[in-house]
This record gives sequence, structure tokens and C-alpha cells, in this order.
Amino acid sequence: MGLSDRQIGVLFPGPWRRPLSYTCRVDVPVGSVVLAPLGRTSRPRLGLVMESEGDHPGPVKEVWRVVGDGPSIPMDLMHLIGWAWRWLGVPMGRTLDLVLPRWLFKGEERLMSPPECTFDADRGPRMDHALAPCDADRFMEGVHRCLAVPGCKGVLALLPERTMVRPRLEDALSAGFKALEWPRTPAGQRRAYSRLLSGEVDLVVGCHGAAFVPLPPGWTVYMDDESSESWRPVSYPTFSIRALVVERCRVGGLHLVLGSRFPSSRVYLRVKGAAEGSVGAIERVSQVRLQGGSDGSPPGYVTAPLIRRTRQVMAKGASAIWILDRKGYVGAITCSDCGAEFRCGRCGSPMRSDLISSQMACPACGFRAKILDRCPRCGGAFFQVGRVGLQAVFQEAQGVLKGARVRLVEGPLSDPELRDLVGLSREGPLLVVGTRAVLPLCDLMEVRMMAWLDVDGEAASVAGYDGDARAMGLVYESLWRGVDPQPRWLMLQTRSPNSGWRRYAGQGWRRFWEVEMAERARMGLPPFGCMVRIGASQEQMGELRSVLESLEERGIISGVVEEDGGALVHLSERSRVRDLIDVIGANGHPTGEFPRVVVFSD
Repeated sequence: MGLSDRQIGVLFPGPWRRPLSYTCRVDVPVGSVVLAPLGRTSRPRLGLVMESEGDHPGPVKEVWRVVGDGPSIPMDLMHLIGWAWRWLGVPMGRTLDLVLPRWLFKGEERLMSPPECTFDADRGPRMDHALAPCDADRFMEGVHRCLAVPGCKGVLALLPERTMVRPRLEDALSAGFKALEWPRTPAGQRRAYSRLLSGEVDLVVGCHGAAFVPLPPGWTVYMDDESSESWRPVSYPTFSIRALVVERCRVGGLHLVLGSRFPSSRVYLRVKGAAEGSVGAIERVSQVRLQGGSDGSPPGYVTAPLIRRTRQVMAKGASAIWILDRKGYVGAITCSDCGAEFRCGRCGSPMRSDLISSQMACPACGFRAKILDRCPRCGGAFFQVGRVGLQAVFQEAQGVLKGARVRLVEGPLSDPELRDLVGLSREGPLLVVGTRAVLPLCDLMEVRMMAWLDVDGEAASVAGYDGDARAMGLVYESLWRGVDPQPRWLMLQTRSPNSGWRRYAGQGWRRFWEVEMAERARMGLPPFGCMVRIGASQEQMGELRSVLESLEERGIISGVVEEDGGALVHLSERSRVRDLIDVIGANGHPTGEFPRVVVFSD
């Protein structure tokens, strides 16, 4: 390194936990984008300058050139990169992947410069809430709350799924807004951003891709359905984009309105005294008991009440949806006593039985583990391998509903598939059999009946404590999502009708959260405490145990539970997540799988 060279820290989008050291012949401010070689092939990549100086002792590569003049990313977005690592355990490169406005660039040239923001890391949040079960009502209430903020010049409205964008955009245009949909292509995004900066529009509606648009002063943010699982990015599904949006608005001084159909636990603590609105739907919800065979075989999901209600709905020319989160013929491993499914400790997907190796495997991420001796929910010792999946249910539906149009959907719906199903529903009554991935159909067509064929399996989660809340959220979504939901009938098939969380189905969220929060407070569970799952292989467990013992001695953590694929730790009351992350993160390779950290705080 020459005397005129200086070291800087450059972060690249991807799995990188921290910046990499490079030399540069000129002063480069933090927040600038540079072109630098990465990897053994020295292939040039765009990276973000995170540190203006470094002291790497060995030889380092040199930055090729600086792209544009000055910072290319505002401080509110820049702040999120380090914040998400310290508080959520998300590698810095993963967050950069989300927040870097790539559409500002074309190839290796920057075409636009974002406006500066009024950054203040010590600023308190400016937050409001819109509580309504119906999507259209909640959206308009949230947007109007944003516009009511003194000095508001425009609203960025964020929706969790792309199928929701077009209906809400049409609502806004009908109400007289100068609105546009955030485009998907870089060229379209640059044109839309120019219109935003020029004041031609006062409302931008988009989903994940719009969440980190650099905003000029005076703009506000509305985030709809804040508790939706769809806010978890596919590339790193261990956290919600909501956390980043809330923090971005706080430090950037942006007024934020969170819309809730079914509020998350943290939002409930803020709004528990507010009016719940007209959410009662007891008369639209029925529960059917699932019963297995006398030989202990799994229950039959195509029950007489299900067939009867479906025939009634379709006889009136309406469409229905049956949901079973279980593909194929050979299904999940379930507890014979409570019906709980075994879930992957890494990604949360239902585990599947491998009858040859006596193990269970995750079809989503490939994680394998021994079948447990006891049910993690109820402690039961007897399990069954369900042999009824979507394929079997689909064939049975075709048999019992002769002459009816029945379609099978086994995965996420592409745009052409959505259009085809919506077109079929307009031609006459249609029954769609699928996983929860079919819920977006409610945004585009009238659904008069929704049936969860085995709702017990939905009350499970990676964290282990929030399964009931997730199940209630799905029930609420099934009742209220999409086009004209008030006449929709909901059927829940379960082994334990009207027990546990099922008692509150159709009654509104307040009573459920009152009971749930009292239990969580008693046990110190989130949001009253914080839990962290740390992933590690069998070979890495020895190293992890040593680190955790040290953390427990120092009082940073107050309890450890070892499990397949790592350990679940309880953070002590006086500790912060970053105290744990700083120690755990120092033991891993910049891009290695260990440690993989998942923070549970909601």
C-alpha cells in the first residue's frame, strides 16, 4: 500500500456480515458507491463505503473507481445496515440488498442523486395506527391519517403483497388522489421517482420494493397489515421488513401510520385502549371436529359438513377455497394428541418423514433431524405420519363434487395463474384446493367460502410461543381479506373445536390478546422479553456451548435450551440484543452459516 493510499471498508450486497477492507487513492465519504473487485476472479461489483478508514494488516485490493459524486444512499437507509445486524442479527450485506436503490444506477453509472434526509439517531418515533378489518376501509383511513400530518406533501403506501396494490391504487384514483403504482423495472422506477420529486404525485402505492424509496422532506409513510407474514423477505425470512421501516421512519423524522387487520403484539400494547371497530363475525365462523380412524389413522379432511357447505355456496354461483398446508400424498409428522406439526428449526416449514432413515427432513431448506421423543407443544409421546395431502384431497373433491370445476394449486401463484383462476371464477362457481399461497385470490375475486381443512397445524411457529397468534392472524385474514368479505363464510376443521385460541375466532382481536399477553407477561416471553435462536451444526455445538457459558456467566443471557440445529437463549432483562450479537458475531466467518441468528421480540 502506497503512502498516498488509505483503507476504507466496503460492503457488498449478499451474505456478508461486515465490510471488507480496500485501499483507495482519494478521500471517499461514507455512503458513496464504489466499483471494486470481489472474489478470486476480481469481477467488479458495486459496493457501499461503510467505513472511511481501516487498519487491515495484510495486503488488500484497491477500489477501481468511485461512482457518482458524494453519497448515493441517504443516512436513514445507511443507518439500517448496522442497526439490523446489532438488533436483529441480519448480516449487513443482506440489509444492503434490501435498501440499496439500484434503480439510481444504470450499469456502472449513477443517473440520479437521492435527496438528503434530516437524520437524528436519538429522535423519538412519530407513529399512528389505522385499525379496521376490511382492507379498503383500513387503507383509506391510513392514507388520510398520513395526509392529516401538518406539512404533509405526499404518502408512500406500502402493502405486503403485490395482488393488493392494484385494488388499492384504483380506490385511491377514484378518491381523487394523484397516485401511481411503484414500478418493477429500474427505468420505470426512475421515471416514477422523478415524478415524485417534482410534486406530480401525492401518493405512491407499492409493496416490498417500494419500502426503501429515498423520500424528500414532507413525505409520510403508511404500512398496511403490519403483522402479515408476507413482510418477511424471501431472501432472509427471519425478520419482518416492518422493523426496518419503523426504525427508518424514526431516525429520518418520517411520520408513520401502521395499518392492522389483526395487530401484532407490540402494536396491541400501543392500541389496546383504542376502539376495535366492527369486527365481530361469530355468525360467519363454524368449527368442525376432525376425527381419526379407530386404528389411529389420520383424520379424513373431506368431511360431510365441508361438502354440504361447499355445495350450498357453489349452487348460488359463488366460489370457494379449501386450504391444506400439506402437499402431495405423504404429509407431515403430527402429534396424535394435539395435532401439532413438527416444524423446521431453521426456516419454520413443516418437516416431512423419511421412512427409510427414521429422520425428518425439511422440504424447503433441506435441514434434517431425528424425530423427537416427545411433542414440543403438549409432551405427547405418540406421533403419526399423515398420508393425506393436497393431491389426495383434490382427487376426493373431484369425486364428491361431480360436475363442479375444481382446481389444484400446490405453490405460490404466478401472475398468469392468478389471471387464469380469476377468469374461471367469472365464468361460474369454482373450487380452489391449495396451500395458504392461494389467499391472494381474495384480492382479485369474490370468495364466499374459506375452509381450513386442518387448522391445528397452523398453530405452530419457529419460536414456539407465538403459534396461537399466527393462527388467529390467518383466521382474521381468511375472514376479512380482499373483495367484499362481509358475506364470506369461514369453516375451521380441528380436533378441538372452541378450545384454546379457537374460542376467539370471529370475536375480534382484543379478547384474544388480553389472555395471550397476560400469559406472555407471566412467562417473560416477547414482547416482555427477548429470545434468540442461534443456529449451529453438531460439529459447531462445542464452540457454541463455550460461548454461551461465558455469556451466561456475564449475565447477558438467563437461560439456554439446546435443540436440533443450535440453541434457543433467553436474553436477561438488563441486556440488549447487540450485547449478544457482538460476542456471537465475532466468532464467525464473514459469510459462513455459523452463527445464524434469529431474534424473537414480538
